[in-house]
Amino acid sequence: MMLRIILFALIIIILINVLSKLYKFYVFRKTINKIPGDASFFGNIINFNRLSKDEYHKTFCQYPTRYKEGIYKTWIGYEAVVYIYKPEYIEVILRSTTNIKKSSIYDSLKPWLGYGLVTSSGSKWHQDRKLITPAFHFSMLDNFMIVMLEKSEILIDRIEKEIEKNIGKNAVNIYPLLADFTLDVICETAMGVNVYAQDNTKTGYPNHIHKAANVALYRQLRPWMKLDSIFALTAEGKQFYSSVKEIHRFNREVIKMKKEARRKKCQDDSEVDELGRKKRKAFIDILLDINENNSNQLSEEDMNEQVATIMFAGHDTSATAIFWTLLCLATEPEIQDKVYEELTVVFDNLDGPISMNAISQFKYLDRVCKETLRLYPVVPKYSRQITEEIKIGKYIIPKNTILSIHAYGVHHDPEIWTDPEKFDPDRFLTNEMQYRNPYSYLPFSGGPRNCIGQKFANIQHKLVIAILLRKWMVKSAILRKDIKTYQSVVLRPLDDVYLHFIPRK
Repeated sequence: MMLRIILFALIIIILINVLSKLYKFYVFRKTINKIPGDASFFGNIINFNRLSKDEYHKTFCQYPTRYKEGIYKTWIGYEAVVYIYKPEYIEVILRSTTNIKKSSIYDSLKPWLGYGLVTSSGSKWHQDRKLITPAFHFSMLDNFMIVMLEKSEILIDRIEKEIEKNIGKNAVNIYPLLADFTLDVICETAMGVNVYAQDNTKTGYPNHIHKAANVALYRQLRPWMKLDSIFALTAEGKQFYSSVKEIHRFNREVIKMKKEARRKKCQDDSEVDELGRKKRKAFIDILLDINENNSNQLSEEDMNEQVATIMFAGHDTSATAIFWTLLCLATEPEIQDKVYEELTVVFDNLDGPISMNAISQFKYLDRVCKETLRLYPVVPKYSRQITEEIKIGKYIIPKNTILSIHAYGVHHDPEIWTDPEKFDPDRFLTNEMQYRNPYSYLPFSGGPRNCIGQKFANIQHKLVIAILLRKWMVKSAILRKDIKTYQSVVLRPLDDVYLHFIPRK
């Protein structure tokens, strides 16, 4: 008898718990469905899974023109995702010091990036941010420039070899070369080791990055793959974990190389190198210093997570930004001529070295790079998990909602940017910008969780474009509008894009 009473009580407790959760979900769904957008649980899953990668991106870009209020929502199974793309709405989120938790969308990246700076939250994120910031301080950029210049010479040699292979066409599939270049740069600047990525192009690291990122998006759109145990059984899951394994192997090798270099360096306490230059304190040196000297040592897993994050964020996004800029200039010859004219004014000798002072004088090139990142935001969306209920416009966003900032949408809003598909660097003249909401332009996100390496990225971006345009005129046989794009974590061209490098007289 007593056993029956206990079982009955357990059933009642379970039933109350289930009904309570169902009621909370009912209230949540009722609140969310007041926001414009798709109300179907499974309609989006069915529709999105019918689309190719470039068609999905095209659909993603069309949502802001379909819903004019600057906010809309979609359902991916039982999860609602609210998108915002009005600057005043975006400001509410990005300026918040409480709603800074990355959303569950990023969970698909955690087997790869762990709980590094991109995916961590709370006290861990604050600690990571404070830890890593000195590695990308402005004072470090002069030292980084030396590496960028050295690696750009190798990039030039590789482009010349590709041109020789295509005699008469001068056509170069530039994206893979840029990926190797930026990998070389981030390894030597942030990791303090030379991996010779441009000499040993069989590392496979950039390809594994692309594969892992592609599968991560594939998984996000399929809620039934949320469980790791199910995902691991699929062909996509096997590909993802295989790529992640190789990425981690490469990262561990980089860490090992740096540790060995530090052991050898113990005998040399000089603060300058053999050329009299002040020695760089790489990002990884900061991690290893803490690991070796702090009582609360970083674990090997912590080390791997931070390295994986910086290696990915520091090379893949930069390569993509440089690629889109070259493409824009190749399809806008008049603007390319203006950039070249600026180079001839800044340099007495076009073959002379590029300094930090010279880069600061590239006013027009700076506007070109900014306009490229408006048209092609490298990261087209950012997501938060709302930890406190907030009001956006006239809508309530409940706690635990996934809220995504539609960077592509705000960058192409005709109410902010006249003729938004036109490439016009003069949008970033001071008199044009002064009346524009700063949250209408988000190439590096904004607020407390903005990109820690944006100064580093901007210097590298302008330096490489300047070096290449001094030597070549860049042309494209295909128009920008005809190039298919897709998003994984970053915005990429779907197919190989061959640009023509014509030697300048």
